[in-house]
Amino acid sequence: MATLEKIRSRSGVLIAVVIGFALLSFILGDIINSGSSFLNSSKMQVAEIDGHKISVTQFQKRVDEMSETQKLLSGKSALTEEENTAIREQAWEEMVREIVLDQKMKEEGIDVSDDEMADMIQGNHISPVVQNFFQNPQTGQVDRNQIAAFVKNLDADQTGRSRVYWDYIQSQVKVERLTRKFSSLIQRSLYVTSLDAKRALSNDANKYSIRFVAQNFFAVSDSTIKVSDSDLKEYYNKHKKMFEQEDGRDIEYVVFDVKPSKDDFDNALSWVKGSEAEFMAAQNPAQYAQNNSDKGFDEKFYAKGQLAAKLDSFAFNANTASFLKPYFDGNSFIMARIASIRMMPDSVKARHILVASKPQADSVLAAVRGGGNFAELAKKYSADKGSAEKGGELGWFRQGMMVPAFNDSAFAAPVGSTKLVQTNFGYHILQVTDRGAATKRVQLAVVQRDVEPSSHTVQAAYNAANRFVADCKSYEDFNKKVAAEKLNKRAASRLGANERNIAGLINPREIVRWAYETDKGEISKVFELKDQFVVAVVTGIREKGIAPLDQVKKDVEYLVKREKKGEMLEKKMEESLKGVSSIDQLAQKLGTTAADANDIAFSSYIVPNVGIEPALIAAATTIKPNTISKPVVGLNGVYVLQQTGKTVDPAFSIESEKVRISGMNAQRAVYQSYEALRKAADIKDTRYRFY
Repeated sequence: MATLEKIRSRSGVLIAVVIGFALLSFILGDIINSGSSFLNSSKMQVAEIDGHKISVTQFQKRVDEMSETQKLLSGKSALTEEENTAIREQAWEEMVREIVLDQKMKEEGIDVSDDEMADMIQGNHISPVVQNFFQNPQTGQVDRNQIAAFVKNLDADQTGRSRVYWDYIQSQVKVERLTRKFSSLIQRSLYVTSLDAKRALSNDANKYSIRFVAQNFFAVSDSTIKVSDSDLKEYYNKHKKMFEQEDGRDIEYVVFDVKPSKDDFDNALSWVKGSEAEFMAAQNPAQYAQNNSDKGFDEKFYAKGQLAAKLDSFAFNANTASFLKPYFDGNSFIMARIASIRMMPDSVKARHILVASKPQADSVLAAVRGGGNFAELAKKYSADKGSAEKGGELGWFRQGMMVPAFNDSAFAAPVGSTKLVQTNFGYHILQVTDRGAATKRVQLAVVQRDVEPSSHTVQAAYNAANRFVADCKSYEDFNKKVAAEKLNKRAASRLGANERNIAGLINPREIVRWAYETDKGEISKVFELKDQFVVAVVTGIREKGIAPLDQVKKDVEYLVKREKKGEMLEKKMEESLKGVSSIDQLAQKLGTTAADANDIAFSSYIVPNVGIEPALIAAATTIKPNTISKPVVGLNGVYVLQQTGKTVDPAFSIESEKVRISGMNAQRAVYQSYEALRKAADIKDTRYRFY
């Protein structure tokens, strides 16, 4: 059990270890499980990867396996929706990797043999994954005896958890090893020549200073630039690769928010007024709050400054007979009484012995109270190996740092006392060894009445949304209704098939799925989200590949106008350059001022005082010294410059550049090579049909 607790406590670290090797990575997976059968029906497919069809049954089986493993590792009985979403994504990445990479490596004779697995688990080359679980914290060495004992007792665990954990560890060992082999294969194929290093050195070490004049595009009004359809077609045809896109959907939508009405507010106020005297007279304010407040009773004792301003002022300037009259804050009516006042330390120092069963806990507790050496008993019996090696010492901790039952017992117990405390981790023999200075702590009984929409209010919002839909037969109708009812129309563009977020909407997954199953111009049914009713219309269907001109017309128009502005300003600056012998003369002629920028290298990303301007960087690093350049058309304007200085950073050398480039290429090449394999696999992802 001790080892299982240790494995559970380190599950977060394990993920970090695996991802570390997979920067490399694209790996987010937990368990490799190949061998599920594929269904032939395309309707039941969630994907096709490199010709391999994956059925929803196969995919869900993987998700279920990973979910159960995650529950065991985390000690949870159920996962949140966010966790389930993350696991589905991990399962997807795993299955893609297995087909795109693992299977191809096996085809080339690259695999992890049984002998390798044995060597990485109990041999001379222990896997980092195994090291993470079975490392002695004192020596930093792997405890092979602990590994052997754990494997030997796998079948003795009737719950089956040990077997699941061990399968998990072995799968991660294999994933990590395959990833290393792939990385090594790619990285060892790379070589940096002296010429490469010399060129890179020149790009990085040589720093230039310039003085320049800029004429920005924004100074030219769009209305002065005329763009014809032929201009758009010509630009689009020359730059089609710029308009590559993934599958996407564009939608417009209106939201009917479910907000509390005046009647809802009045009803809440009426309840508060009716309960005020009753709460004020209650013999047990904590019990009253527990039974009547919308948020129940908070047992925590607060120090000054830890509560909301009004509650804090009341708590530390009143007595147990005082009553804080109802007030409205946020969306709630609040009234309060003091439930209890205590002098409590801000921190305590304690030690503990953690055991699994009540009989064992009673036995160890009796030994401690009988004069037994606490530190020795902790080393011998505690399942918390981290503190056991220190004699059970936990050190100092503040309020809220431990699980509630342990925390409350520690802060309530006198120094030197020994108590038995049960938590989700087991049974703790707890001994408080020191306490910080005591300060006033207040426990409040707060009755909170939230102003929430009634069923009548919810129905009214739903009816309004339904009336809107009933009158909408087309996109034109949709827009007319929006205008007539003065609604706020919103838009969302390029929604991916697996998108789970839309600005301003709560859990809009159903809307995205609908958008992929309908036609352009189609009006949706009324979607019911949390406190929202939504009606949407599909305004655009984007197919994977080169976007058609009509779909990117606005983008092309912007780029063409920018190009024409560049041509216009370029001619203007060419005319202004006539008879000019300095940058400052040109600036004066143009009615502007010159500026300076320093430390520009060919590898620079931005120009100081300008921003992202690749063309200006190229000109700054190639122009002859003290020569006035021709106009340079950039992304944001047109520039004329003069190189005013050059320095060479002495920190750079050919050898250091080789090392730097090798490291950079090694990281980039692994990722890019995998992405190339992934792209070549022609992945058809239709998970949106089911999730």
